[in-house]
Amino acid sequence: QLQNNKQYQNLLVDAYESFLKYLDELYVYLCIKDNSFWSNKISDIDISNKNFESLLKIIKNKNNRKEIICFKLKEHISTIELLEKKNPKNIDYVFEMNLIEQLRHWIVHNRGVIEEVDKLIKKIIPDITSLKKDTQQHLRAQVFYYVGEVSSENFVLLLEFDHKENHKFSRRYNDRLGELISKLVS
Repeated sequence: QLQNNKQYQNLLVDAYESFLKYLDELYVYLCIKDNSFWSNKISDIDISNKNFESLLKIIKNKNNRKEIICFKLKEHISTIELLEKKNPKNIDYVFEMNLIEQLRHWIVHNRGVIEEVDKLIKKIIPDITSLKKDTQQHLRAQVFYYVGEVSSENFVLLLEFDHKENHKFSRRYNDRLGELISKLVS
């Protein structure tokens, strides 16, 4: 089972990195079409004479590029910020992206082992203590859905499972990895 979980972790890392590549390329394309999308926080250069590949190279060298790109997209496309929290799928995209990003971080930098779950939660939801108690519990439960324990070590758990309801004929199949990837691509 743990070997399958390790493969699922690698799939999540690949999916997130593909998402970042898509975001980089989308941003470069938008900057070429409209130079006002470009952020001086990435580089203080004139991009009017730059091609796609050279801009992509500049962006990929920036550490916090996802935050900068998302900020510029929201600045130019006002509906993005509205849809982050209120959308037909009822997904909190800010929370989900932070969750996926942090799970990826623990997978890549610590073999999927989460040394401090509270530290993970603070990274995903920095303002958690300012939220209502029931909201805090709900968000913590969402994070713990992806945390398992083996030999008193917490780790990123992405295996699917059958959830039996109280009634013997009532079952629900939970696909943790599938849920994260579907939120990432939506």
